[in-house]
Amino acid sequence: MIKKGDKMTMREITGDDLLKLDSSYKIIDVRTEEEYKNGHIKNAVNVPLDKIMANDFDLDKNDKLVIHCRTNGRSKMALAILTDLGYKNLTLAPGVDLYNYDLVK
Repeated sequence: MIKKGDKMTMREITGDDLLKLDSSYKIIDVRTEEEYKNGHIKNAVNVPLDKIMANDFDLDKNDKLVIHCRTNGRSKMALAILTDLGYKNLTLAPGVDLYNYDLVK
């Protein structure tokens, strides 16, 4: 997300773009632990939204983070919170119900 005046905009990528990202990006899945265990994007790290809301997580503010969930509702909330916490390299990717990812367990 980038703040421009009073408006917030976010960088969005497609599912195809997410699958082409290099290893300098960290994929953050903000779904629940149970949802994550039932299938997630390869190399994604689970940081549930409730942990982000409680500021109970350990992510480097300088990392390039790609945030996703199931339908983008929780990921958009996570992006707003992370922006308020000073994270700058944030990208929204389509949720697992919005793109045909090959999920792993």
